[in-house]
Amino acid sequence: MPTTTNLTQLYQEYRHAMTALSYRLIGSWSEAEDLVQDVFAELQQNEQLDDIRQPKSYLMRAVVNRSLNALKSPRLSRETYTGPWLPEPVFDPGLETQLDRVLREEQVSYAFMVLLERLTPEERTVFVLRESFAMEYEEIADLLGKSVVACRKLLSRARQKV
Repeated sequence: MPTTTNLTQLYQEYRHAMTALSYRLIGSWSEAEDLVQDVFAELQQNEQLDDIRQPKSYLMRAVVNRSLNALKSPRLSRETYTGPWLPEPVFDPGLETQLDRVLREEQVSYAFMVLLERLTPEERTVFVLRESFAMEYEEIADLLGKSVVACRKLLSRARQKV
């Protein structure tokens, strides 16, 4: 069983970044928070926490995978809604730490989230990881299980659409 201290440290250290990433991918802060909670709940059940060599990479990959699954699921499909889709606005005045302030200031603007809605889930993921998180193509390719060339093409298409 993973130690509660290690899991708590991981949660405190990466929760905000994971939620911000998921929000940028799925456009709903509450869904992003739920998704991150699910990742940590699953991690709590994982008996091999100590075997994870790079916790940040592991957690970010888990968030990307779950966000992609959420985007592809019919539950989050916005095709049944007749009006224009708008991202959920985020405001949390209780943010106290420097990291919280930086993440809040860095959040993608409302209009940009609407533009991102034009992209496929894979295009959106590559675009957000490259443009917002400045990840290298090799890292993105590894996260998505795609080639570097495919990721470059996805980014190119995404930029054209945006």
